[in-house]
Amino acid sequence: HFNMKKNKKFLFLLIPVVAFAAFYFIGAIINANKFWGNTYLGEKKAGFRTVQDLNDDLNRTDSIKITTMNGATKEIKLTDIGYTSEYTTDIQAIQKSQSPMLWLFNLAGKKTYEVQTRTKYDEEKLNTSISNLINDLNANAVEPANAYIDSSGEHAVIIEAVEGNKVDGEKLKNAIITDLNNGVFEVNIADAGCYLKPTVYADNEELKALVATIEKFKGVEITIDLTGATETLTVDTFKDWITTNGTDLAFKEDKVDEYVSSLADKYNTLGTTRKFPATGIGLVSLPGTARDTYGFSLDKAATAQAIETAITSCESQTVAAVWDNPALTRNAANGSGDIGDTYVEIDVSRQHMWYYVNGSVYLETDVRTGDESGRYKDAATPSGIFRLLSKSTDKYFLLFQPVVHADYWMPFDWQGCGIHDASWFTTFGGELYKTSGGSHGCINTPLSIVKPMYERIKVNTPVIVYRSAEL
Repeated sequence: HFNMKKNKKFLFLLIPVVAFAAFYFIGAIINANKFWGNTYLGEKKAGFRTVQDLNDDLNRTDSIKITTMNGATKEIKLTDIGYTSEYTTDIQAIQKSQSPMLWLFNLAGKKTYEVQTRTKYDEEKLNTSISNLINDLNANAVEPANAYIDSSGEHAVIIEAVEGNKVDGEKLKNAIITDLNNGVFEVNIADAGCYLKPTVYADNEELKALVATIEKFKGVEITIDLTGATETLTVDTFKDWITTNGTDLAFKEDKVDEYVSSLADKYNTLGTTRKFPATGIGLVSLPGTARDTYGFSLDKAATAQAIETAITSCESQTVAAVWDNPALTRNAANGSGDIGDTYVEIDVSRQHMWYYVNGSVYLETDVRTGDESGRYKDAATPSGIFRLLSKSTDKYFLLFQPVVHADYWMPFDWQGCGIHDASWFTTFGGELYKTSGGSHGCINTPLSIVKPMYERIKVNTPVIVYRSAEL
């Protein structure tokens, strides 16, 4: 009776042990070719999965899905780009190192193995697919637009920026390639920051400060005096030149320079063709040359600074343009434009010079101009529209041998041509300059004419040199 009781108790204890052992060993058999339950290959859970299953996973996705901001989805088929992926780490060896008999003891926790994969695809086909995708996305896309100031009404107002939905192609391409190389097959264009965005919004402090500044400019007119011509600036033009840092006014110098350059293009006369009333001939066209020294030439930097100062004052006013090289007039009554009616006229062909003062001949004389016989190199007097650069007396020409002296010297060309007396000559005019009687380029003049001319003429007086035989 005692043994029967003992046997029943033993059987009662043995059954669960046998059941657990059966469960354990069956589990070991089932998991013989699988990873322990707590195994991760990188970030990927590998627990209770076979090596084949994990390898198949790498190529199970069939496309890259690209989601737009409105939720639409575009796809790039992996088969279209020849995509394949494989583990370069021996995950079979990792799985074999995990004894199936220990499967139950590796359910909890996390056992991570660092592994590497290798992705292959045809780069040219991928680039083509991405380009086609971007072209499709941007076909009817709205361009982003910055907030801006509209000053067309009674008051300046800020117009809100337009977000648009145009894709930054380069960013999207980089996002797709980076994710693909990392085994990620979904790209949200907005989350990846691949939409082009405005750079200025309505809450921009600089923009708000600029509105306040523009309001102060309403009604302000800046008149630019260009000597015989004017231009008027209003806020409609110069508002685009202005920027602020929130408190201080500044200028976009490239915009100001662009405007001043347009003034120079329009009003400069130095080196341009001009009409001239040649004595005994009538109105002729004289082409400008690179050696010209007379004519309007705008000092762009100084003029830009003067305009900026006037705008900053927020008061209507007239600003004088600054000239590097001012002419005496702009629209002379005699049709000579900026030459006016007081000038020196020299005709090389006729070997004659006239000095006009207020439209009348003050004096005239035959002269000898630059030698054209070939005796001196580059000695011919240059044609051009010059100005008297300076006046001086007791001039020695040290470069000549022997050294020569002139009582009166009036240069008009930066390369050394000028008007002076030539006591070594007793006759002037004719064609001596073509044989052996010309100068080194200067206008050789009788002393009796040079003296009163020197005493009357002013620096900057136009000096016009031409060849009537060539007109």
